[in-house]
Amino acid sequence: MHANQGSLSWPTPSPRAHHREVVNTGSAGIHITTVDVEIRSIAVKQHSAKGPCDPTDYTLLDRRMTVNRTLGVGQSAAFSGASIGSKNKPRTQDACQNATVHLHYLAHTSRQ
Repeated sequence: MHANQGSLSWPTPSPRAHHREVVNTGSAGIHITTVDVEIRSIAVKQHSAKGPCDPTDYTLLDRRMTVNRTLGVGQSAAFSGASIGSKNKPRTQDACQNATVHLHYLAHTSRQ
């Protein structure tokens, strides 16, 4: 599966829509039913403010996105539905400014 890189400004006033693409890189047709997304890790920029920044500083809504498409070898389909944003916590979150949020995708499939 292929996903385009995105960015997230800090703080976000509300979660932003998440759009990506799934590509069949296999050797046979496959039916993609849904794609799940989760926050895998956070990479804080070098020379950022001191302090913690981790996945709990973010909110990820509607993590399961419907695709429901049969893809031939090399074909792709767009998917969307999840939203990502920052959480407001009682501690300083300055270290999250310009951090990179690493997302993990899991496609649910059935062979055709």
